[in-house]
Amino acid sequence: MLVLTRHVKQRVIVGHDIIVWPTINSHGYATINVETPTGTYTEMVGNTILISKDVSVTVLSVRHRSTVRLGFEAPKEIPIWREEIYNKIQEELKEGQQHE
Repeated sequence: MLVLTRHVKQRVIVGHDIIVWPTINSHGYATINVETPTGTYTEMVGNTILISKDVSVTVLSVRHRSTVRLGFEAPKEIPIWREEIYNKIQEELKEGQQHE
């Protein structure tokens, strides 16, 4: 299991077309938000969401009503990135293509 800690609304990219981000409601419960090519949906803390047939995400814990630990289960060939890392990789790829 890959465990990532994210502040509210910080996003995680799964593959190249799935975006996952946590939010926390006024009672301190975390919600997993998932945007896929087919739509957006949410799920409450403690539940596991099956994002695709072999990728799932679970809220593991909430700290200080601002930080959420997410656990991802996926085959090794499916990349999972924090959004800021994904964006940096995409920028580097674009720069490399422009220099060719």
